[in-house]
Amino acid sequence: MAASFAFLRDIRPYKTSWRVQVKVLHSWRQYTNLTGETLELVVADAQGMKIHASIKKDLVSKYVNHLPVNEWRFIETFALNHASGQFRPTGHLYKMSFVTGTTVLRCDPVSDSSYLSLATFPNILNGDLNPYMLIDVMGQVVNIGELETLEANNKPTTKLDFELRDENDERLSCTLWGSFAEQVFNACDAADGARVICLIRFAKIKAYKGVRSISNSFDVTQVLINPPIPEVAAFLTALPADGLALTFRESVPKFQMVTVAKDDAYLQYERKTISELLSSMEIGKVRVVCTIYGIDTDWAWIDLNKDKEKQKEEAIRLGVELSLFVVEAMFLLSDDLRSMLLFCFCLLTYAGKKDYDGPVVGRLVRVIQYVFVTYIKPKNGVYHDDGLSIHVELMKTCPQHFNSGVGGLNSLVSILKNGSVVKSYGFEYYNQEMKKLEEKLRSAKEFSEANGFVRDEIKSNIVHLWKSLFEETPEVINPNKPILFELFRPVRDEDLRRRLASLLI
Repeated sequence: MAASFAFLRDIRPYKTSWRVQVKVLHSWRQYTNLTGETLELVVADAQGMKIHASIKKDLVSKYVNHLPVNEWRFIETFALNHASGQFRPTGHLYKMSFVTGTTVLRCDPVSDSSYLSLATFPNILNGDLNPYMLIDVMGQVVNIGELETLEANNKPTTKLDFELRDENDERLSCTLWGSFAEQVFNACDAADGARVICLIRFAKIKAYKGVRSISNSFDVTQVLINPPIPEVAAFLTALPADGLALTFRESVPKFQMVTVAKDDAYLQYERKTISELLSSMEIGKVRVVCTIYGIDTDWAWIDLNKDKEKQKEEAIRLGVELSLFVVEAMFLLSDDLRSMLLFCFCLLTYAGKKDYDGPVVGRLVRVIQYVFVTYIKPKNGVYHDDGLSIHVELMKTCPQHFNSGVGGLNSLVSILKNGSVVKSYGFEYYNQEMKKLEEKLRSAKEFSEANGFVRDEIKSNIVHLWKSLFEETPEVINPNKPILFELFRPVRDEDLRRRLASLLI
């Protein structure tokens, strides 16, 4: 009789006695000052669900030879913690950690699949994907730059810029470093006119001035050239039959002296120094030869009235976004009403400072009331004393971001309502905090949606609350006090210290 096991989608951190059947997709060594050298793995089950696993330094020698890549294994008895941080190799809510009692056993192969999760070029380029999640990308190399040798961390390394195209001829810029750069360059150099298909697994998304590209994430990334797998064969069939050849780009010097032709029109103007310009009282045209020291992007060059309106529009958008994060957290915790109500109560009491009639907190109160009455109360959930949601550990990592969200938006709105302009770093800091919050909530997206969270539907029903944020006669934002009292009545009766200790908000 076959031994029973759990699928990765079903495992939870409330116990360690799990048994899973998985294929080892990738392994690499990782070093940090905190943990020393660890062995990191990405494994997948027969349903294609993947999870990141980690083996700490003291246990590496025990397990390293029992976990070959592309082999199937049973893994029994392990710990689970919420996955967090940047550049996560899987979208699983949890991260597996080997413990002293973990057992690894051989098993028969289940599938030859590589379990790719290929991201589409439009989704990458449009910013639809979480930049903190590593992705799989495949494309035809269509042009490639020179292999550059640079200094990084006081060590020489190589860098390669190239461009991929997909089956719809969409283009995506890529940058690889170190051995990955050399691997792709050598493969293209030896291609002799043949198509070069590059599969990059666990790549990170980069964004610079709104333009997105991909790069390798240290040793986590895998680069495969023309791998013999069904996905590559299907991709080759789908490519346009245009005979597009691989081209090599020549590098252009970054700094180059430009010689001014004698007949250039501006040579007719008198040449002056900057100090002469500052002391001059004449109006006219002159010629200045200088070095650009910096570019002023501060408010002196901006139409302040126009910029105020843009910032108000941005504050309204951020208000809607913050509301949706609060709502998503409510749905995530709705498997236990006590946990959900404690979250809302603490959010409004401590982050919101009970400012129920304020422009930001007042709207959040209305949103919470609407979602509770419309979506959560009809489920007839029961309030259990000392109940805890299975997702409470994840929410313990979020209070700082919710506090920054409520307090930060309050400050931005206050500045704009007083007729001033917010310095750019104010929005930058706020957006950084919201990105961190978004990353954490996205890791549990499948659970909040399973509990009934429908983002677009709820957004369409709350956006009107925020559109009136800066109107001269704004919509009255007063909470429905009977509903508010009924909503928080159970948690108000509990001991405050016990409540805070259990939720850490």
